[in-house]
Parts: sequence; structure tokens; C-alpha cells
Amino acid sequence: MKVYEKLDKLNVETDVDLEVKSYYSQKNVPTIVSVTGLGGCAGKDCVIDYLARDYQVVTFSPRNSGSSNGHLTLENYALDTLKVIDYVSQIDGERPYGIGHSMGGYTLGRLLGEIPLVKKAVLLAPLIDITEQNPDWFNNYIRNNINREKVPGAIQLGLFFSNNLFGFLGNQRFDQEDSLPFLKSLYNASECSNPLLCPTQVILAGRANNRFKIKNVFELSSCWENLGAKVAIYSELNHWFSGVSHSGVGVPFSLCKKEGITKIICDFFKD
Repeated sequence: MKVYEKLDKLNVETDVDLEVKSYYSQKNVPTIVSVTGLGGCAGKDCVIDYLARDYQVVTFSPRNSGSSNGHLTLENYALDTLKVIDYVSQIDGERPYGIGHSMGGYTLGRLLGEIPLVKKAVLLAPLIDITEQNPDWFNNYIRNNINREKVPGAIQLGLFFSNNLFGFLGNQRFDQEDSLPFLKSLYNASECSNPLLCPTQVILAGRANNRFKIKNVFELSSCWENLGAKVAIYSELNHWFSGVSHSGVGVPFSLCKKEGITKIICDFFKD
């Protein structure tokens, strides 16, 4: 089935335009807004390709990624998510469904603790605390540098490699002007702690964004259940649902169909 693509630009702030893309195989179908994780943008992936058979999937590039401009912080990412969902709701005349991955799952989860933005939501490998998958020593190192108004040397080196050589952050662009405000926004963020105001399915991976096994995945599951979510755990899949054990990122969400995750999403939205 052919998947069509439509490109829009959404002005969210003075001199800040977001790249917004819609993927669909047919018109007059329900809409899903997909909120990507850090490093993602308004591109098609295995899940979007699957869902676009029966839905219109709208996704957007975070600030300073893809064709979006501006400077990214966690706060303006939440604001932009609100504006994109409101934009879609006004066009459709009803609330869309929602999907969020990783940092996008955290952002959508936080928002859903404040307002029922979407009819139903699926959160893929969401972070209930934005720093939960980092070792304590690393978080302490970052916080100590932030307190001194300094971008940590390891982060500067990582950004150099990411922007110039290996592309660790995918489509996300950072420079010295971006780095410290972005880090502050992460490390000053509170965890998702309010009950979710719409039906929500959480799908947890058992491997962290650093590929190592998440020791407290069942504790995280209980936290999400206490917020009102249904939870499914895939203990051996990595954070991108693209491999097992210590495998790399690979093609994001490439195992979702094989493992039945796409069916869980569709059944949840249709139920």
C-alpha cells in the first residue's frame, strides 16, 4: 500500500518554524501525532509506515533538527508538542491519538498528567525521569558542571563527534549556545508523577539507551501502572526496539512488527 507524504511548516514562536510531516495511505482516517525522541525528526520509520495504512500519522522535527530551526530545550519541546497537537485538533475537529518515544514519551506523559490532549496514547520506552537511564556518577558529573555554568568536557567532546563524525544524535543539532540551556532543562525537569488523563499504553524495553540491561524495569513498570497506564515489557529489546542484548541502534522500531508491538498499538487505539 502506497504511503503518501505531506510537508507543512508550523510557526510556533517568532522566527521559529517547525517541520511537520503527515504520512497516510488514504484520506478521512483518524490521526495519530507521533512525538519523537532525541535525535529523531519528522521522518518515516517502521512504526509510522505500519500505522499509515489505517491512520494519518503526523510527526514533527524538534527545534534545530531536520528542517526546523530554533534552539531546543525540554520546556519548548513540550510547548511545541502542545501546539502541534492543537494544530491537528483544529484541522480534524477532534483530538488525535498520540505516540511518544523516549524523550518524546516523557514529554507526552508529562503533558497528559496535566491535560487530556489526545484520545489515547502509546508511550514507547518512555522516561518517567529524564535521567533514569544514566549512571549515578554520570548524572553527578553533569550536575556539578551545570552548577558551575559549564558544559561538561565529555559533552563537548560527544557533541563534536556527533555533529562532525558519527552522528550519535541523529538529526539533532547542538552548538555551544544550545548545550548548557538544554542540559539545564533536562536536569531541572521533574519526573512524570501525575495520573495520566487519557487511556495510555506503555511499552517498556529492557535495555537502556546505553544498551545495558535496565535492572529496575519492573519497578518502572509499577510506576507507570500507578499513574494509570497499561504496561507491556520486552525485556531483551533495546531502547529503539531494533535489536536484542547489546546490539546497536540499527533501524529504529524494526522489530516492532516481528514482536507484535505494532499490533498492540493498533488494538489499543481501536479498542
